[in-house]
Amino acid sequence: MSSVSREVYYTNGVIAKYENPIKTKIKGSVSLKKYVSLLVALAMIFSTSVSINASTSREETMKMLEYLEEKIDQEMAEFTEEQKEERAKEILEEVMPIDSNEEEIVEVKNETIIFDNELYEGKTAEEITKEKLMFCGFPEDIAEGIMSEDMIEVMSGETEAVKQTIYMKEVVTDDKCELVTITEEERNSRIMVAAAEGDESTSESMGGNTSVTMDGGTLKLELLCAWDKANTSHVVIGAKFAWETMPTYRGQDFFGVSKDSYTTIEANSYLSFYKYIHQPYRLMNSAGTVSHEWLDASSCAVGPLTTEVGGNPESGMVMAVNVPSDYHPPQPIQGAAIVGYDNKNLSGACSFAVNMAQPNVTPTNYVLWLTYCHQKYSYTSSISISIPLGASITVEPQEVYERATYALNMQYNKN
Repeated sequence: MSSVSREVYYTNGVIAKYENPIKTKIKGSVSLKKYVSLLVALAMIFSTSVSINASTSREETMKMLEYLEEKIDQEMAEFTEEQKEERAKEILEEVMPIDSNEEEIVEVKNETIIFDNELYEGKTAEEITKEKLMFCGFPEDIAEGIMSEDMIEVMSGETEAVKQTIYMKEVVTDDKCELVTITEEERNSRIMVAAAEGDESTSESMGGNTSVTMDGGTLKLELLCAWDKANTSHVVIGAKFAWETMPTYRGQDFFGVSKDSYTTIEANSYLSFYKYIHQPYRLMNSAGTVSHEWLDASSCAVGPLTTEVGGNPESGMVMAVNVPSDYHPPQPIQGAAIVGYDNKNLSGACSFAVNMAQPNVTPTNYVLWLTYCHQKYSYTSSISISIPLGASITVEPQEVYERATYALNMQYNKN
C-alpha cells in the first residue's frame, strides 16, 4: 500500500478525521464539509486524485465518494473483524493532520499582469483605469474608491504590473487567535464549506450566507504594483483585503503598506475605502412556531478617505477598519417579532503613489511590505501605530493584535 502524501493532503486543505474510516453511509442530512473531508481522506489512501474547488457541487462530491467507498468495500470483503480493526487504525494514522508544531511551507503567489491594450481603445482614462483594476481583481466599487489622479495617470497608459496574493485563515482557540497562511486550494474549500453550511442553516442558527464562521474567518490579501512603460520611475501601489468568510474576532483592524528609502511618496496620493453588506432579518413567533424572514440588505461603505492613519506619512499608509459585528437575538416570545442582522463580505483597499528616489540609478531594487493587523480581543485604551521606513507596520500594544506581514521585492529599470 502506498504512503499518503502530506503535500496532497494539505493541497486539498481538509482535516479528515472521522470515527469510522471503513464505511460511511451517505445521508442527505450530512453536511458538505463531512463529504469533502471523507472524500479527500479516501482519495489519499487509494492514491486517487480528486478535484475539489468552490464550484464542486454536492452531487459531484457524493459521486466521487460513492466510488471510493466501493473501493473500501472491495478491500474489506475478505477481512476478519480483527483485520478490519487493524486496517481502520492504519487509515486513521494516514489521514491524521501534520503535527501543529511542524511548519507547513506555503508559497506566496506573485504574478505579472499582462494587459491587452487593444481592449481599451476609444475609452476614457477613468474607464480604462477602472477596467484594469477590475482585471487585477479589484471589485468595481473598490476600484472606484482608490482611483486617484496618479492611479489614473499610470493605469490609463501602457501599464505593466506585478501582483502578490496571500490567503489566510483565522485560527481561534480558547486562549489565542492566529492568522495562518494557507493554500489557494484550502481557501477554495473553506469558502465552499461556508457556503454549503450557510445554505443548510436553519432560522434557529440565523444562517444562509457566508457570514457563518466555521473555525475562524478566511482572509485574502493582495498587493498591486503598477507603472507606465513611458515613465517607469513613477509607481502606483494598490493593496486590497477581503474577509471572504467573516472573522470570529471583530474589533478595529489595521491594513496598509510600508516601503523603504529607495522610493518617495507622491504628495496627496493617499486613498482608502472599505465596504460590507448589512443583512437584517426578522424572527416571528406565531403560536409557538418561529419563522425567519430576510429583510432588504444594504451596502455600507466607508470612504474614500484621503489621509493615512498615524505613523510616518513618508514611509507608507495604514487604514483603520472597523470590523462590524452581527446581532443574533434570542427567540422571541409567542406573538412577538424581533430583528437581528448579519454583516458579511467585508473588503477594502488603499493606494498611494511613489517615485524612485534616484531615477537615474538603474537597476534599483526596492521593497514594499503588506501588513494586516487583526484585533484579537477587546481593548479600550489608546492604540499606537508605527510605519517605519524600511520595515513593516506595527500596532501597539502588540499583544492585542495578530500581525501578518509580507514583503514584495521589486526592481526598477529606467525606461
